[in-house]
Amino acid sequence: MAVARRLLGKTGIQLPLLGFGAAPLGQKFYKFSADPKETVAVALKNDVNYFDTSPYYGASEENLGKALQGHSRDSFIVSTKLGRLSENEFDYSPSWVEKSVERSLKLLGLSHIDILLLHDVEFLSDTRPINEVSLPALHKLKERGVVRAIGFSCYPLS
Repeated sequence: MAVARRLLGKTGIQLPLLGFGAAPLGQKFYKFSADPKETVAVALKNDVNYFDTSPYYGASEENLGKALQGHSRDSFIVSTKLGRLSENEFDYSPSWVEKSVERSLKLLGLSHIDILLLHDVEFLSDTRPINEVSLPALHKLKERGVVRAIGFSCYPLS
């Protein structure tokens, strides 16, 4: 079964219209009893090759990374997030951007992240630091080839 795809802006990334939200692999919000490796293999077999995760989702990055081992790096797309540390704790500082990305790369077992998203910025009372310090830090990662695309994962900001 071929899943339809769309170009993600000007990134060159062709995303399938159906993605795999990997939060359940983290076991943080509820018990997920299926084997992550088998679940990811079934997704890839069915042409669902976009996986979204976050450090906020418990062990999701680690379990997704293990499940993707053995699959060709060009056979899947991974997005992860940064900034949300806990229910009420956020850090979008340049130093945390670096630490978070290094940690995500290690847990995922990847040399680069396809899509890096700032997570839940709408919960901040002042979003000016996002524009002033966080986005420039993300752009530097993109320039270095550590990430292919950057963006936001949030509820509407209105």
